Amino acid sequence: MTGESSFGLPDAIKQKVYPIFLQLFPESMAALAAAIQQQDWPEARQLAHKMTGTLAALGAQSAANDALQDLRGAIKEEHDLVQIEAMHQHFVAQAEIALTQVAAFLNR
Repeated sequence: MTGESSFGLPDAIKQKVYPIFLQLFPESMAALAAAIQQQDWPEARQLAHKMTGTLAALGAQSAANDALQDLRGAIKEEHDLVQIEAMHQHFVAQAEIALTQVAAFLNR
């Protein structure tokens, strides 16, 4: 892994949980995007909270986790839609990097 992320789990655990993460996290990302697009803030808050927990369970200390925390705060504080969408796009970019890193670990 690069300096951008530190997934602190033992390799044996990573081999078990990373495939599940690769399958389910993109689904959560799509649901979050839909909730933001529909301005369904209660759903967006719930999804962001769940996704934060997922990243934490992986031991992720990453730019994706940081971006998600920022997005979660903006949703909770009901920032304007333009700002939330920009923060969401930043999170998506960072999450794609994290997903790529997880896939690379599994493919090594």
